[in-house]
Amino acid sequence: MRIKKVWHVQSLLNIMMKFLKRVTKIEFCDRMQVYITSLCLIMEKENEKCLNGM
Repeated sequence: MRIKKVWHVQSLLNIMMKFLKRVTKIEFCDRMQVYITSLCLIMEKENEKCLNGM
């Protein structure tokens, strides 16, 4: 279960990075990637809470 989640976040991250690169034409540094990864994980956790609360 955990592996699936991590893969999901990683694929989401890759899509976001490609999108942001295309839009902004900026190469992101490693620190920025860590921030965005953390943000994705937080968003996913919040989404799960919402879905479980229904």
